[in-house]
Amino acid sequence: MSITSWLMDDVVTLLKPEASLSGASISIKINEPIPIIRCEANQLKQVFINIIKNSIEALATSITIEISKIRDRVTVIIKDNGQSVEKARIRHLGEPFYSSKEKGTGLGLTISSRIIETHRGNITFESMLGKGTEVHSCLPINSHLQ
Repeated sequence: MSITSWLMDDVVTLLKPEASLSGASISIKINEPIPIIRCEANQLKQVFINIIKNSIEALATSITIEISKIRDRVTVIIKDNGQSVEKARIRHLGEPFYSSKEKGTGLGLTISSRIIETHRGNITFESMLGKGTEVHSCLPINSHLQ
């Protein structure tokens, strides 16, 4: 399967009603034609669903998904303007059972990180108090799954 606009369109179609109920809008920006990459589409959908749901739960009013090809990688950046994560907590994102949510298990980002790693990619988090959070997922274009 490939990570093209249809994969992200599926994710946005699924989450748009939930986002609207919370007062958030979701937009997709594709910077250039994105090449086909080998991936498990349903696993990557789960990653992006987890990240976008976190944005919705962080009370974001704007969620932007930007997809680009940079050298031999496809980069997906999900930006929100919700409640940000304190700098000291950023390094713990993706650790098992780490959550700042009252009802969170701390496994959503752990599973998402593992899925991206299985696809031989990497995921990073940036957050600035009062500005929101960015999640960068980078996936190689021509790679075999582990």
